[in-house]
Amino acid sequence: MLTVPRGQQVQTSVELTPGLEAPVAKGAVIGKVVATSNGKPVGQAPLVAQAEVERAGLLLRMWQHMARLFGK
Repeated sequence: MLTVPRGQQVQTSVELTPGLEAPVAKGAVIGKVVATSNGKPVGQAPLVAQAEVERAGLLLRMWQHMARLFGK
């Protein structure tokens, strides 16, 4: 929760933990949400996984690896 003066514009951005890969446990902190106003940070909160994410199967991992190699 963040309180700002009426009429003040707030932008949010998500910063994921570098190198984040599955598996990810439910409730794990995977980054943070940063709130800014007029280019200055006014607050931040942890970004938490709401569900468990399992590791992809072998074929999907191979496809993802190939896509990374060719810039997709």
